[in-house]
Amino acid sequence: MSNMNFLKLLNFKNLCFYSISLIVFLFSFNNVYAMTGKSDLTHVNLSLKWTHQFQFAGYYMAKELGYYRQAGLNVNFLEADPSINPIQRVLQGEAEFGVGTSDLIKNYAKGEPVVVLGVVLQHSPIGLVTTRPDIKSVEDLRGKKIMIEENSAELFAFLEANGLKENDYILHKHKLSLNDLISQKVDAISIYKTTEISDLQSRNEDYQAFYPMSSGIDFYGDNLFTTRDMVENSLDVVEAFRQASFRGWQYAMTHKEETIRHILSHYVTERTYEELQFEAKVMEELMQTDRIYAGNMTRHHWQQIAKTYQSIGFIDSVPNLDNFIYQPETKVAEIYQKLIWAIFIISVTLILLLSVIYLSKRFHNQKKQYQTLVQEAPMSIVIIDKFNKVQHWNRQAEKTFGWQSQEAIGKNILDLLVEKSNREGITELFDEIRESGNRIQTINQNFTRSGEVINCNWTNSRYGDPALGQIICMAMDVAEFLDEIDFELVKKEQFPTKTPEKSATEMVNKSAENAEHKQSFDEQAQLAEIMNLSLITWQTHTGKGRIRLAEESQLWRVTIDGST
Repeated sequence: MSNMNFLKLLNFKNLCFYSISLIVFLFSFNNVYAMTGKSDLTHVNLSLKWTHQFQFAGYYMAKELGYYRQAGLNVNFLEADPSINPIQRVLQGEAEFGVGTSDLIKNYAKGEPVVVLGVVLQHSPIGLVTTRPDIKSVEDLRGKKIMIEENSAELFAFLEANGLKENDYILHKHKLSLNDLISQKVDAISIYKTTEISDLQSRNEDYQAFYPMSSGIDFYGDNLFTTRDMVENSLDVVEAFRQASFRGWQYAMTHKEETIRHILSHYVTERTYEELQFEAKVMEELMQTDRIYAGNMTRHHWQQIAKTYQSIGFIDSVPNLDNFIYQPETKVAEIYQKLIWAIFIISVTLILLLSVIYLSKRFHNQKKQYQTLVQEAPMSIVIIDKFNKVQHWNRQAEKTFGWQSQEAIGKNILDLLVEKSNREGITELFDEIRESGNRIQTINQNFTRSGEVINCNWTNSRYGDPALGQIICMAMDVAEFLDEIDFELVKKEQFPTKTPEKSATEMVNKSAENAEHKQSFDEQAQLAEIMNLSLITWQTHTGKGRIRLAEESQLWRVTIDGST
């Protein structure tokens, strides 16, 4: 398609349609991108805090149902290892995300750059259990061997709340197994009520369990966390992983049987179908799925947890939680706001660009039409600048005054057309027009290129931007106007030629008649001259043209035939 054809399509309706279509396309593209993700998946690791079981069901289902892939992620799960601290694994860069406990705030208070993304369990399932019948209360653990897993500071707070300091018991490192408890190598062990309780029940072991909530220590349970570096430098990955993970939890807790079958068929676990059912049931109670969505957490609750840690000396003071608690609404809003502004700026820029093209084309066409109109006008049209130099000189001006356009442009109009003695008065007239903006009509004697002097009726007006000082001057040779009256035609119409028989009497009569006609014609010629002088006098003293004379005198009917 040629440029001319393209520009013809750029009318205002098309501009609006194309611009709105672009905005819709950009928004649609953004939504599709958000749903489908990148074509190249980003690989990330999730560090689990135990071996495979229902405790991590939401992450399994997010992967199985393609939520992670839709978010542009390829997720790998790293099982817990007794020799590895899950939080340190993330901080050291072995995993981008981790499953932690409320102990995470203790790490944050010590300056470690951890960020909690959301909470899975609204109440902690962690507790202490013993199979020794002589241990009836927490105080009975004084001097006993206790095995506590990593990141279980709430248990130490629980023990201290019951009067037990660190030197009041013997601490053993957890082996992620109940074997040392069953064999009585240790007297008590930290457990999750979601899993180990069912293990003890299946073994028909008598046990006694103690939970921190009994002492008013109500901490969050499992949470999802990452690092400050990930939030600041890979926010899109963090938000995508977070949303996909808690979406997976929503599905897992509403399709528990399907989720259990998936775990048994895809992951190596020591859990039986019944044990996974038990775990799912207890987790449902701790998650409070009937009224709280997975991932929910509050600043107030985290502050209470921090105060508890401070009260037992685990941290010096309650830290500012702004950089600890992930704020997805704020972060995503910032990104979305930037995207909206980018789309708005692009759209406005495009609309302005297309409008400029459209208006430029329209102006070009109008200018061309105007120039054609001026160039072909039946009267002389001259445009001068503030220095009275000719800027435009149409064809009729060439015909009337004899100078060609290329000869006249750039020359002072007074030097071309006006006698020296009259130039000062004409200059003052031009200055008055520029200052007042009034239209002024005059009749001047002007020179032609051949040196002939002609009488011209001038109409002068301010033109364009007043600051430019331009004046448009329209002139008509008065003689040309009078030439429009064809006296020979008038004479023929009034005195037609006849060929009568010539008798002596008729010849005498005819001679007398011719003398009378000659006298009549001479009188008409004199009348025409008087009319000419009258017209010049009218125009000079009134500043009005011949059409105005015709209108006001009502002697002639005024018509416009394109040239007159």
